[in-house]
Amino acid sequence: MIGTLLAGRYELTGRLAEGPVFSLYTARDRQQGRDVGLRLIRAPYDHEPRFLDELSSAVSRQTGLNNPAVEALGGVEKGDWGAFLYGDVTRGPSLQDRIRKLAPFSVPVSLDLAISLLKGLEALHRNGIVHGDVSPGNVVVMPNGTARLQLAGIWEAYHASPEAAKAVYPGMAPYLAPEVSAGEMPGPRSDLYAAGVVLFELLVGRQPYHGDTPATILRRHEEDETPDIRAFNPAVPIALAGMVAKAMAKDPQDRYASAAELLSDLKSQQDALRFGKTLAWPPPSSAPAAAQPVKAVPTPKKREKPRSTEPEPVAPKMGAIRDEEPEPRRRGQDRDVPAWMLAILAVLMAVVIGLMGVWFLFNMNKPKLVRVPEIEGLSLSEARDLLDPLHLELRVAGHEPNDKVPQEHILDASSDTGDMVREGGRISVIVSGGSRFVQMPDLKGYTPDRARSVLEGLGLEVDPVSDETPSEIPVGNVVSQTPSARTKIDRQSRVRLTLSTGPGGEANTSTPDKAYAYNIEVAIRGVSRPVRVRIEISDVRGTRPVYEERKADGETASTTVRGYGDKATFRIYYDDELVKEFEQSAS
Repeated sequence: MIGTLLAGRYELTGRLAEGPVFSLYTARDRQQGRDVGLRLIRAPYDHEPRFLDELSSAVSRQTGLNNPAVEALGGVEKGDWGAFLYGDVTRGPSLQDRIRKLAPFSVPVSLDLAISLLKGLEALHRNGIVHGDVSPGNVVVMPNGTARLQLAGIWEAYHASPEAAKAVYPGMAPYLAPEVSAGEMPGPRSDLYAAGVVLFELLVGRQPYHGDTPATILRRHEEDETPDIRAFNPAVPIALAGMVAKAMAKDPQDRYASAAELLSDLKSQQDALRFGKTLAWPPPSSAPAAAQPVKAVPTPKKREKPRSTEPEPVAPKMGAIRDEEPEPRRRGQDRDVPAWMLAILAVLMAVVIGLMGVWFLFNMNKPKLVRVPEIEGLSLSEARDLLDPLHLELRVAGHEPNDKVPQEHILDASSDTGDMVREGGRISVIVSGGSRFVQMPDLKGYTPDRARSVLEGLGLEVDPVSDETPSEIPVGNVVSQTPSARTKIDRQSRVRLTLSTGPGGEANTSTPDKAYAYNIEVAIRGVSRPVRVRIEISDVRGTRPVYEERKADGETASTTVRGYGDKATFRIYYDDELVKEFEQSAS
């Protein structure tokens, strides 16, 4: 499919993801000279006229919506070759992949993702659009750590195709609100329910309800009590746990009234963490019951007490003024405060003292706050030596290639230096995987087995030997190699060896799909901040990325690329924006 031209306009350049109904590709719009995202509609749905018409209608309702937290969809193209949905290209891993690999996330990271997700929902709801399928599979994590919603409103097309609805049903079931599974149409509050489930999954690393079948999961959403998130992750603040429970309330009327309301609470929690404060829950203006896990049963109406026919008690009357000389005041009666008021004050003081005691007891039992030390740039063992005395756990969340930071040294941490965290907390880190590049050794004269052993030790792969040439080098040994010796190349690159046939042998060179090495150097100019530089190659084997690294103005991005065929096209991107394209012939 790569290289295919659709509708005489869109050239497929890469595949991003596969789903039950759509296959997501990147493409080059030749008319506008920009990259776009194409969702090829899979068979048999691509030839269902009613489904395609409903899909077009759902997309047209989003005209004019422009929000960075929502993927922009352009329209649907149909033809004899099938159909596709086109829109902006959104590159990045799905939240589903991130959860599978890294969850549970820290509270700050979970809040960042949830806040950007809620910003997208707020924009959709403000424009009268219900997403209808909020789930990690429809959320992309952007390079800056924010989230972007995909396929908003497309649920409306599924009722036109029973087969398409059946295909997406298993992925939607873990996030469907009880009223939707009972037959009601999705609405803004069902989107908020799904957002609550996603936030639960971010913080815990698992879905709140499990089952062998989608039907079992739906039934548990309807009947089971909302799980207490702090039972799975005690590090979740009480207020944030209340927000998740309120978003996941069984009765839509007990949930947040709008995405803006939930977004405001999440931002308040984010600010509280940033400044080391504890957020009160439930908020003074809301009813406490709304924040507690609830069962799927109707709330009984409160019974009104019968009005009493007895007169209500009133404050005792003060003594009448007498003409005669007042008696001397008795001991203890030196104030003009009635006894009944003193009794009330005494009770209030007792309550206050009791609450203060509870507060002191609660805070004395809390783990104490400790300051996060500087761990970026340290090895894992050095970081643990600093964190262990503070009773903080170090967790490796992933590896990233880096030319400047040594292998197994920390690139980034979930908490910044100087942040205050509780003892027993977890610090997640991204660790350097070492340089993504390696220098090609000189293999001339090596036997094939020895050459293969050296290359595999460097993380390189060896192509099957198909080229032979006469040489003074002993028969069967390496005469030359591609890429050449002392060239800097990516790990996992493939190496082609040419063997000797001896002084009087005959050359045997396979020309079809021949491999060539291209040395690419790009000077970074005209950027005000570091950008993510990506280089793509298009040759007879298709389009693929060959380089990706952050670079600042004045730096150089250089790499040696293995291409196939007699020429190749290279594209240079800064933060996913094409800045240069050129063709180079093999030599």
